[in-house]
Amino acid sequence: MVRKYKRNIGVRRYRDYTDENLEEALQKVTVNEYSLRKAASEYGIPFGTLYNKYKGLHVRKVGHPTIFSAQEEQNLVKCAAVCGDWGYPLSKEDMCFFAKNYLDNKGRTIPYIADNKPGIDWVDSLLERNKTEICKRVAANIKRARATVTLESLEQYFKNLKLTIEDVPPSNLFNYDETNMADDPL
Repeated sequence: MVRKYKRNIGVRRYRDYTDENLEEALQKVTVNEYSLRKAASEYGIPFGTLYNKYKGLHVRKVGHPTIFSAQEEQNLVKCAAVCGDWGYPLSKEDMCFFAKNYLDNKGRTIPYIADNKPGIDWVDSLLERNKTEICKRVAANIKRARATVTLESLEQYFKNLKLTIEDVPPSNLFNYDETNMADDPL
């Protein structure tokens, strides 16, 4: 199965026109300025396409319909984004199980999907359709110096911490780091 189909130019005339040209041709046919045949030849649009658009035939999108409606997809994307905000980003496999769980809870069975679980290609197309809201990211690695903390240094840290907070009541302990500290007060 081809995952990223790239059409060879000139092999078959398919969509060699823009949506603006199609709308302009339809407008001229509607106001009786051009006939369907003249508009088709003038704008380089196949006659059958122009006829179908004029008569309102074949108005559905080309290709197989999506598993979820647009609203359901938006809800799945929002939930995945919330998981990422909470610090638990979803992998592609997690997104597949997320969608399977949703379908199972709704009681919907998709006959052409094995075990009612969409595949990785579905996740790729979902990400492509919603690239402004959600995207795939790679985890950031920490520096080697931070990763090479020894057991002795950790034990020494906790010994010093125990001595430091020995007489401090637990209600006076706060978690604090340098995140909001600025060197420049302006």
